[in-house]
Amino acid sequence: MKKLFTEKQNKILLIFFTAGFPKINDAIKVLKALENSGADFVEVGLPYSAPLTDGKTI
Repeated sequence: MKKLFTEKQNKILLIFFTAGFPKINDAIKVLKALENSGADFVEVGLPYSAPLTDGKTI
C-alpha cells in the first residue's frame, strides 16, 4: 500500500458500494468490474435495517 501512495502519479480512486445492490449476489461481479476499471480501494458497505444507528447527521 505504501507504494500506491508514494509512486502513483495520479489521484487515488476510492469507491464505496453497498453489498447486495443492485442484486443480492452481485458483489463479486461489482468488485471485479471496479478492479478492471482502475479502482485503487473499495469500501463495501453492509446494509442493515436500523437507520437510527447512523446518528443525527444522516
